[in-house]
Amino acid sequence: MFSHPAEVCMTYGEHAGLAINFTGLFLKGAALSLIHAVLPDLFLDTTTNINRRIAYLLETKGCH
Repeated sequence: MFSHPAEVCMTYGEHAGLAINFTGLFLKGAALSLIHAVLPDLFLDTTTNINRRIAYLLETKGCH
């Protein structure tokens, strides 16, 4: 059950921290996307930037 962190070259704590960071980014993206849906002139680039941040973290954390 706890073999996945080692498979991606992370400790349990590192993996948990990264997953929690993703959770925060996803929640922020969801909230701001909802606001953008109602008020399209707000948060024009926010979800794109969040997606780029997530992609960067996935590319640079752990082993590949």
